[in-house]
Amino acid sequence: MNHTKQTLSPLSFSQALVYLKILLPVFLILFSSSQAQARDGLYLKLSLGPGSGVAREMSTIQDSGYALGTKNHAVGWARDNKFSVSLTEFGSLLKLNVNEYGYINLDLPYALGLTYYSPWDFNLFISAGPSKVYFAHEWSDPFGDLKGKGYGINASAEKEWMISKRVGLGAGAQIYYIQTNQSKYKFLNFSVNILATFYWRPVQ
Repeated sequence: MNHTKQTLSPLSFSQALVYLKILLPVFLILFSSSQAQARDGLYLKLSLGPGSGVAREMSTIQDSGYALGTKNHAVGWARDNKFSVSLTEFGSLLKLNVNEYGYINLDLPYALGLTYYSPWDFNLFISAGPSKVYFAHEWSDPFGDLKGKGYGINASAEKEWMISKRVGLGAGAQIYYIQTNQSKYKFLNFSVNILATFYWRPVQ
């Protein structure tokens, strides 16, 4: 089979310029207008993901479900706009049928978290701590029956926009892994959350 070298025609080049003109303002809004903000001191982050995730149990159940809601809250202390240390809480309520149960609650009630602040207000976050798995009959009673204790690790990448000197809004994609000790459950959860961060000191 002969391969011929194709050159970029004037029409396709003009189309590329049109696409560039459309995308350039988007990138400018997302990045250029959001230069590094000087975060320093106490902050509170509230993060929720209603109906925005999926999860799979990879050991015993070997089935997948979707997340009715996730949370990833944190209280922490930022230092010199480089990093922060925080106490975090993560949870995900799954719609997944197992025997007589219809829901599974992945709970990370408290964990130690670390955040790295990039120069473009794009933050990388990781936390780890003891976790629990609950099986429930109804979504309104997520802490139904405790089915296992173990450890959990949560990591996320978040983009934040400062709307005032003390309030930032953003969105983030996160992955959560939990493994129980005796029951040997292994869950992997993916979700997308929206977040609001409140800073004690004004962000310059």
